[in-house]
Amino acid sequence: MDLLQECMIEFMEKDITYRAMYLGENIEDIEENSYTSPKDNKKFIPYPSITREFDEEEDERQLNQYLKENENKKDEEMEMMSKLETGEPYFQGFGSSNEMDSAGERWGLDT
Repeated sequence: MDLLQECMIEFMEKDITYRAMYLGENIEDIEENSYTSPKDNKKFIPYPSITREFDEEEDERQLNQYLKENENKKDEEMEMMSKLETGEPYFQGFGSSNEMDSAGERWGLDT
């Protein structure tokens, strides 16, 4: 049992009125719990009221950034596949095989 549930049980045992609402990451993930002490039956004790607000401009900016990143990844994958099919080296920073051979010779590597 988690701490919040233990507190709610203790509130009920001590006859303390409470209202609680828990929000999850999903819009549907909402849980409400409450207890009204008999001594508070005639009092108005409000329930939590939650309004979820979204910044549409920020949501759109994040979506566009995500789409752009995925498009760039697809372009890179397509370029790599094209080079693989033609036999070209596809790692950036590597030159021709002659350049790699001379670098290997410089460092005493077998090429």
